[in-house]
Amino acid sequence: MSKELVKYHNDFNKVKIPSFTAQEQDILMGIICKMRDLREDEVITFYPNELRKFSDRNNSNNELFEVISVLRNKFFKADFTIIIDYPKENLRAYETINLFRRFTIYENQITKQLEKIELQIESRFSYLLNELIGNFTSFELPEFLELKSKYSKSLYRILKQYRNTGKCLIYKNDWQDFCDFMNIPKSYLQADIDKKVLQPAFLELGRETNKEPIFKNLSYKKIKDPKGRGRGGKVIGIEFYFTAQQEVKQEQKQETTTQSNENKVNNIINDLANKAKDFNKPAQKKEPQMLEQRIGFGGRIVTDLDAYVDLHFKSFNEIYKADDTCKIKILKQNDDGTISMTALNQYTNKNFYLNFESFDNFKNWFNKYKL
Repeated sequence: MSKELVKYHNDFNKVKIPSFTAQEQDILMGIICKMRDLREDEVITFYPNELRKFSDRNNSNNELFEVISVLRNKFFKADFTIIIDYPKENLRAYETINLFRRFTIYENQITKQLEKIELQIESRFSYLLNELIGNFTSFELPEFLELKSKYSKSLYRILKQYRNTGKCLIYKNDWQDFCDFMNIPKSYLQADIDKKVLQPAFLELGRETNKEPIFKNLSYKKIKDPKGRGRGGKVIGIEFYFTAQQEVKQEQKQETTTQSNENKVNNIINDLANKAKDFNKPAQKKEPQMLEQRIGFGGRIVTDLDAYVDLHFKSFNEIYKADDTCKIKILKQNDDGTISMTALNQYTNKNFYLNFESFDNFKNWFNKYKL
């Protein structure tokens, strides 16, 4: 399958859809992928062979008929509500309509199997698929279809909305909205949600394998009611963190020579260290500002430093009068609050080490020299 993109307005992520299986989510996203940029009055047709491409199951036409029928019934139960104000009458209307004006299933009367389906979008919701200037979610359909868990697919959609920020502060005070969107059973306790929802989703979305993880340095933090007591306070929200999905700029220059003089290499490293010192302003002695710890993949404790690991920054090479590309390998916070960094100069292929007085000093330095 080619790199087909699913794109929709972020408002679609607010729609409370009844519990969809992983396969039903696959088919729905495949349909949305194909319906993008349709005219309001345009009808689109899907045949069984095309619908089968949206799933890893090789369903027969008869099985597809059952799947599509269930999907249609569930989708028409979704809470598509628009709010209309009438200021002169001091009225506010809550009107429930559906994304589709038409969702027609054709059955062969002889074989009793699925023949085709026809869909037409409701005009008042056409903006969800058509008005995509800046406020939209975008992802590759094949990547979405590879996910197995229904919870992975739902969380994937949420995180992709914030793909360029790396800090997903949604549901900060809306725990129930998060549970509703994820279709988490109301009977689940907090331990059940960790074990049956978040951990399986993290296993697919943030696992470090031979293949690059979809969301690097993925972690979460549950928000407790500040009025509660002890560690068992009521959960009122959740935050997600991951490395922003931005293109890493590659080195523009292609040097064919290598450095042979070790002193020159050391001069470059010393220059980097001096630049780092510029950001370490003297300050009065005070309690170290320790970074907040969160839960990452496999229960690993992570902090904001993890998001910077493997990112690139530049260092001006005085010898060749050009920027070298460097890569952050290790970042850690010491007991006194200082930050230690191990980085690799990808031109000289040598590690070097920098220290920063605080996380803020490190961020200021990185923002100046990042690629």
